[in-house]
Amino acid sequence: MPDWGSVPDWIAALGSAGALVAAIFAVVYAKKGFGLQQDEIRELQRDKRADQASQVVSWAEKDTPNFYRVKLVNNSSIPVYLVYFWLTDGTGARRGGTRVGLLPPGTSVERVGPVRWRSTLYSEMAFVDSHNRYWLRSFNGNLDEIEPGEWVGRTGRAFTDED
Repeated sequence: MPDWGSVPDWIAALGSAGALVAAIFAVVYAKKGFGLQQDEIRELQRDKRADQASQVVSWAEKDTPNFYRVKLVNNSSIPVYLVYFWLTDGTGARRGGTRVGLLPPGTSVERVGPVRWRSTLYSEMAFVDSHNRYWLRSFNGNLDEIEPGEWVGRTGRAFTDED
């Protein structure tokens, strides 16, 4: 007859197996928690990067049947540079495009111009913040950091510091 060991040996073996299972669950749970923390850190870093840019906005208002008024506002305490805006109907089609250049802190700029489109128009803008980061504010208010190489494709125009 085989020797199955004593009851204390069985209890010790089951306890060891249970501890191993618990350790595996702890590792899996910690890994998920670490991943969530990393995601939160990336989001906080993005928010910090976008702190100044998130305070720069533009919108278009219909002034008369054929005129639109575009307002650009910099609510940050630092100027933004190479400011460029254009009108869009929200489908990707663009109308015009105007370079404002520097938009000082706490200022707003208005531009009025004739537009011969029948659809509702929205303003989009691109600019460079004080940390030399390039940003695109789309017609629906989304703010995207873009690479300098994307600047031409997004704005339809190449900009340099000499512009």
